[in-house]
This record gives sequence, structure tokens and C-alpha cells, in this order.
Amino acid sequence: MKGYLNAHNVVAASVIQKTASYINNVLEDVYIESFMCQKYPGSIQNGIQRNAALIIHHIPTQEARKAKRAMD
Repeated sequence: MKGYLNAHNVVAASVIQKTASYINNVLEDVYIESFMCQKYPGSIQNGIQRNAALIIHHIPTQEARKAKRAMD
């Protein structure tokens, strides 16, 4: 039982670390884009907003993830 719990804790810690790293990267990107929008208004700001919209469009919704799991 101890071996199972230790292995489970290692997996959980790994998932938490990867998630925290991903969130940190996203926050850094948002900060940089926000800074760039303030410093360079106009066409660069529009380009950054278009890129953000494209990225958000590619993030699957909760319904899409559920449908994919149902198909698997």
C-alpha cells in the first residue's frame, strides 16, 4: 500500500509541476503581449489580438473534450 501511495504522490506532483509550468508560461505571454499592446498601439496591437484570438479558438471547450472522451 505504501508503494502505491508513493507512486501516486510522484505522479500527482509531476502533474502539478507541469500544470504550474504551463500556467507560468501563459502568464508570461499575457504579460509580454499586454506590454507590447501598451507600447505599440495600432497595427501591432491588432496583430497581437488576432494571434490571441487564434490561440483561444484552438483551445477545446469542455463540451468538445467530453465528446472526444466519449468517442475514445
